[in-house]
Amino acid sequence: MTPGGRLRCAPPLAVLLATGFVVPAQAETKIGVLDLTLTGAVTAANDYIFRGISLTGRRPALQGSIEVDHPSGLYFGVFTSNDHFGTATAEVDPSAGYRFDLHGIKIDLGAYGYIYPGANAQPFSYNYAELGALVSYEIGIATVRLNNYFASSNQFGSGAAYYAEIGADLRLPHDFTLSGRVGYQVYTNHGRIGLPDYLNWSIALYHDLPFNLLASVGYYQTNISKEHCGGQNSCGAAGLVTITYKF
Repeated sequence: MTPGGRLRCAPPLAVLLATGFVVPAQAETKIGVLDLTLTGAVTAANDYIFRGISLTGRRPALQGSIEVDHPSGLYFGVFTSNDHFGTATAEVDPSAGYRFDLHGIKIDLGAYGYIYPGANAQPFSYNYAELGALVSYEIGIATVRLNNYFASSNQFGSGAAYYAEIGADLRLPHDFTLSGRVGYQVYTNHGRIGLPDYLNWSIALYHDLPFNLLASVGYYQTNISKEHCGGQNSCGAAGLVTITYKF
């Protein structure tokens, strides 16, 4: 169990624009002579599940994201969500990075911050940052993904942490996408973070709807027992339903 009851694994749905989850085909707004493209999304969900663990205690979540892209491949984004753990009730996650294509392999090198305004866990901190390397490759109707994240100083002074994830997105008829992920989280200080190294997996079905809407339904699971989850049900099997408006 983390200080203040936090069950943070270190980025979802949380950070759709940054973490390699299925990203809806965004509506776009061009920003004048700067040659920038602005995209964004607002999501309502029955839960906020991050690497298999609920960050809202199985409560609903309202989330927003916005990103500015340059043709050079540089981008900057911000993700926000409500939370429910310890003294944290909200988070703001800035991200910045560089995307490029190498012989058909898409690569995204980014930095991600996790900030919890008003949350207090002295002498530790809720806030931390990660570096990420996301790789994807299209094979016919499938997109194969390999995502890696590293935090040199994870939440609550728990030391370095590493997360690796493999997955695939399969484009189906009638604007459906089937997405599967398997990830593994490693910590260097389990006592401080309050969680063991663990495996998580998910499968979700996405459907593009009229009026720039995207709906999804998915199943998420970890191999963390309730005992090692602080007696809570935040680490067990769960269904996630979302509706996203893209702008």
